[in-house]
Amino acid sequence: VELVDFDDKLDTKEAANIAENLASDDSIAAVVSGSYSGPTKVAAPIFQDAGKLMVSAYAVHPDVVNAGDLIFSQSFPQKLQGAAAAYYATNELKAKKVAIISVDLDFGSAQVEGFKEELKKINSPIEIVYEQAIDISDNDMSSPVTAAAAAGADLIYSVNYYEQAAQVLREVGQKKLDIPVLGCEGADSFELLNIAGEYADGLYITTNMNRD
Repeated sequence: VELVDFDDKLDTKEAANIAENLASDDSIAAVVSGSYSGPTKVAAPIFQDAGKLMVSAYAVHPDVVNAGDLIFSQSFPQKLQGAAAAYYATNELKAKKVAIISVDLDFGSAQVEGFKEELKKINSPIEIVYEQAIDISDNDMSSPVTAAAAAGADLIYSVNYYEQAAQVLREVGQKKLDIPVLGCEGADSFELLNIAGEYADGLYITTNMNRD
């Protein structure tokens, strides 16, 4: 088996072009998708229609696997991760006031939606005191972390990939805030440790895998 890789550049048009080319190639036995939900949601139905097996390695939006019976995922769906975070924040971390800092992509919004739905389902006493969606290119977390602290948060729910997650941790640590951080699988990279350093100590993560 020969592994051939392509970069969709987090662009839906590029993902569609790549998928169309691979779908028509008889030498392609199966496909492992890209990291992000946006491009993968576009590619999945193309492979389904072509009769190609696809496994989503990291894209967790439910629309990916809903494309058909040939599309699979090794990750937990975003809403399930959000629900797990809500349960853990309520029952294990005993949080009362939560600030949400999330990436402004399907990856973030669906997890936040699942988090809120689960809070209602379990009649959680948690109050969401601050919420901010951030662009994936924005690595300055000073303002949202400051706002979270000012709102009286006793937990920050950080639904971000490792770069933004690391900056959230650095801001919390450097500002000497006594606020734990609950993250998600987007933070499960050794690069987070390289960026956040000692400030990564104590981070909680919802994930179905350990990269080591």
